[in-house]
Amino acid sequence: MNLVADRKDDTAESLANDPRVAGVVVSGSGSNVEEMIFLQIDDELRFINELKGMNPIIIHRPIDNDRAVKDVISSAFSYSGQRLYSTSKIIIVADSQQRFMDSFSSQLKDIKIGDPAEKGIFAGPLISEANGKRFLEIVSKEKECLIFGGKKVIDDFTRSGSYMIPAVFMGLGDEKEITYMDSGLPILHVKIVNDVEAALEEVENTECGLSVGIFSKDQKVISMLRENANVGTVFVNESSVSIQPAQEAKIENFVK
Repeated sequence: MNLVADRKDDTAESLANDPRVAGVVVSGSGSNVEEMIFLQIDDELRFINELKGMNPIIIHRPIDNDRAVKDVISSAFSYSGQRLYSTSKIIIVADSQQRFMDSFSSQLKDIKIGDPAEKGIFAGPLISEANGKRFLEIVSKEKECLIFGGKKVIDDFTRSGSYMIPAVFMGLGDEKEITYMDSGLPILHVKIVNDVEAALEEVENTECGLSVGIFSKDQKVISMLRENANVGTVFVNESSVSIQPAQEAKIENFVK
């Protein structure tokens, strides 16, 4: 097995057309990764894609509100939102909005971005300066709906890197791309809906990626999500950080 960590524009096409390649596992996010899905790949080439999606979470009468908030923050912003299962959208049913958002606003203030080796630091930098620039451009474009963060951390240590306080948006129009497509950045969109049916419909209209989550004590609603979500993993009342990538990938299938 070969691990390819390359950002050249022709990497995807070269891999797909190379007769020596038996199979490709695509994992991550970005335009080059997305292009791999649409290439005219030979029928004999084995292909597994693990593209990052929004990994949305429904909030509906959580068992423990403060714990749910903690796990949502972990799901969204651990690893600066760059993990394969990082959440970039939460869908809150209206009757849970007030309690959840009060605790959410309070706990977000405790996030510290900096040197990951230091005690008490929640997350480190973005992977590149280009991503840092893209993050700030999105924040600037949608600043009217920004309810938290969206700034660069500047101190003696972080001055030279792309250390960003996660951005939380609320009230964005449905036509905005970051409401239904993942950015690969520490950006979270908060969507308020009237009822459970609307929450499930919102999930259906979202590029979920590999997973969807729910925080609820209502087993009926949890079952409805499990039955209707077209994803590989449904996580319930826990952070998406617990999910391991490539759980269903069968590498032995690549052996000819």
